[in-house]
Amino acid sequence: QQTLEKKLLAGGVDYIIAHHPHVVQPITRPTVMRPDGPYTGLIAYSLGNFVSGQRDRYRDRGIILYLTFEKSPAGRVALARTQYLPVYVQRGNSNGRVQYRVLPVSPDLTPSSDIAISSEARKRMRQVEEELKAHLETVEAGVTLLKVAP
Repeated sequence: QQTLEKKLLAGGVDYIIAHHPHVVQPITRPTVMRPDGPYTGLIAYSLGNFVSGQRDRYRDRGIILYLTFEKSPAGRVALARTQYLPVYVQRGNSNGRVQYRVLPVSPDLTPSSDIAISSEARKRMRQVEEELKAHLETVEAGVTLLKVAP
């Protein structure tokens, strides 16, 4: 993957957003040489699960990735901010059927759902938030938690 990503970035690909391992993986900002000089791209190795019946730790969550671009007066477009919003996949019962909900996880929000959220699920949501923050927010990547208005 690392050999391929460097070839893709050097060849003109700016951002790589990947998936499949069912867990959130790091986001990196590698620098490669291009004909016009060094270029720093962005690679999100895996956004985890968005909707899934997998209940294992690290597989009951995912992220929504927000890339904010700005255009300079000269017309050059560049990545200005990289933010993420953790999500937790809630599993519950409603009308005798198993139901799933994707719930945003943020210190700015009180979780709510049309399915009762158990105390165990609330605890997991706090754990998801803490683990993803420790996993994703690195100085090198410049990735931050999206601030959500309640």
